[in-house]
Amino acid sequence: FEMLKLAFDRPEFKILKERYRKEIEAAHFLVYAENYFGADMTADARRCYLELYKRSPSSLLNLNVLRRFLGSFVGKSFYNWLKGFLKN
Repeated sequence: FEMLKLAFDRPEFKILKERYRKEIEAAHFLVYAENYFGADMTADARRCYLELYKRSPSSLLNLNVLRRFLGSFVGKSFYNWLKGFLKN
């Protein structure tokens, strides 16, 4: 986010900044959330998913992202067990 801030603080990007800022931040929070979830850091993943949804509420429509967000509440072990159980 520091690099984005430095780029967006440049005068030539001021207009674009307001137009695309939420989308860019949402994309970054999605990457962070997915990485945290994969590393079994569910509290951090949940925090990033919430930041993602603040910036892009339509992300709730992506069922894969929503599934992992909900999985961050129950923990990775139970999430994996449930996912395996539902596949069978």
